[in-house]
Amino acid sequence: MIDLVGSDGKKCLVLIEAKHLSGKSSIATNVTDEPLPTDQLAREMLNLRLLAQRNSADSHALVYVTSDAGLPIKDLSDAITELTDKTGVGSADQFYWTSWRVLPQILRAVELSARDPVEKKLVGDLRIILDQMGLDYFRGISSMGWSLGNQHWSFKQPSTTFSWAPLIVHPYVFRSTPLRFIWGRGGTRASFDWGWHVAK
Repeated sequence: MIDLVGSDGKKCLVLIEAKHLSGKSSIATNVTDEPLPTDQLAREMLNLRLLAQRNSADSHALVYVTSDAGLPIKDLSDAITELTDKTGVGSADQFYWTSWRVLPQILRAVELSARDPVEKKLVGDLRIILDQMGLDYFRGISSMGWSLGNQHWSFKQPSTTFSWAPLIVHPYVFRSTPLRFIWGRGGTRASFDWGWHVAK
């Protein structure tokens, strides 16, 4: 819980709900006779709303911190829906979200601007821990000291035309060979037979 006071003197009560490897500890139920929200975020928002009224805060906000790379829409929409159904006010404008992956960038800026060596070391250690846990957005590939030299890269659009090689057709020629016939005589001395014979 953070109690903020702006330059205009207005008071804002901020509740931070941080998650890393686990999700919400409880979710909304469909039990109609349950008067109070059961979703963790909805329940915390209701408590924050009552606490802000009790402390005469001008505004209040719940900041949901997760390791997601994008907005966990279902977590927030389920909480808002249950709050609306059971209290009449969804408090959608009082829900905020950020990712642990944003923090390393902030810590790097703080580390560079810090003048106190103890603060610089502390912030640097926190940034290293987050980096080792993989809680950062992709920032490119580190060369780790190696180099490809002075390379000149160029990207071209691939060809969209095709050229088929001509098919090689052998010049086959079919010719008919005429048959030659010879008039000849066959048989024995005692009997002669005349007829046609195919020449070879």
